[in-house]
Amino acid sequence: GLEKEFLRRIDTSIEKAQVWLKARPGNPEVLMTLGGSYGMKSRWDATRGKWLQAVFDGRRAMAAVRAANKADPQLYDAYLGIGMWEYYADVFPRFIKVLGRMMLGGDRLKGIEHLKLAAEKGRYGKIGAQLVLIEILLEDRFGAKDPKLALQMIRKLRAWLPNSPIFHQIEQVCAYEAGEYADAVSVSEEYLARIDRKALNYHEAERARAHVTIGMAKWRSGDRSGA
Repeated sequence: GLEKEFLRRIDTSIEKAQVWLKARPGNPEVLMTLGGSYGMKSRWDATRGKWLQAVFDGRRAMAAVRAANKADPQLYDAYLGIGMWEYYADVFPRFIKVLGRMMLGGDRLKGIEHLKLAAEKGRYGKIGAQLVLIEILLEDRFGAKDPKLALQMIRKLRAWLPNSPIFHQIEQVCAYEAGEYADAVSVSEEYLARIDRKALNYHEAERARAHVTIGMAKWRSGDRSGA
């Protein structure tokens, strides 16, 4: 279904980028497109536990993105891919044994700085870089975790795009992780209200997630009966 269509579109993007490169050798935007496509494939592989394939696709992505960065150092979107590779190539091998035996050469701190650059100055990858940074701020185990900063970032994104259900879901998580339990409840209740009135892309399947967030937030804030 959707997975096959997603992967088909990625493969199509890779094929078209390769054709474009033959017509425009060394074009930085085409190289970035190729790298971004391989990067999406790598991230998908990683979420499915296909670690070796994720590494192979990730290396293809980095070759293209670094070439784009070399061709045009002011193509700041390229720093999204570079930053993700640097961060995750450092972090993942600490938890995944098969990756621990491979020399991936990542640097998580350098990766975070590259992501900040893409988030600040990027054109196409600006929002993507901010979302990756929010994920790191929520989950990093090596000193970068900062849920309150993540909450500030997602609130700015929601102010810019208030009807995005994805940003709305992320704000629920950020508010809970930041210990802002009253906000987590109110944001989740707002999400449920949008499901009730059938707001665009607010799906019934997400109702349970919102109720879980409300229950956990009330429990953590001491409202045992309300939880």
